[in-house]
Amino acid sequence: MRKIKFTHSQVGCDRKHYLTESDVMTVLNRLPQEAWNRLRAGHFNDKSWGANTLGYANAHEHEICICALPPRVSFTRAMVRGQSPELFGAERGKQWPELAVRRFLLYDVVLHELGHLQMVDSQRRKTNSRR
Repeated sequence: MRKIKFTHSQVGCDRKHYLTESDVMTVLNRLPQEAWNRLRAGHFNDKSWGANTLGYANAHEHEICICALPPRVSFTRAMVRGQSPELFGAERGKQWPELAVRRFLLYDVVLHELGHLQMVDSQRRKTNSRR
């Protein structure tokens, strides 16, 4: 198993990190090694600009960042087609409980940012189109 370096930045005001290294590693270990073998580091920082940025990837450095958030958040407007707050354990129109926030960050944000680190094989597309 590869060792991923994690860093933590101090958060301002009443903001907090909803995830821990252990949470992220639990999700990563459930994935095939090939899905996350390019990941070198994970950062927990306070660069979310309110609650507008939940996380981001630095593909050049092979790192993902998960941002600290306010204690009261709702991600209903961040949902994509086919998702609902109930999918993560929250109720529409109400504040999300901490467990629902953690689920959303793990299964939507972390996996999304991990997808930005995937290598695209241009030859594979050409090979598949000939079939």
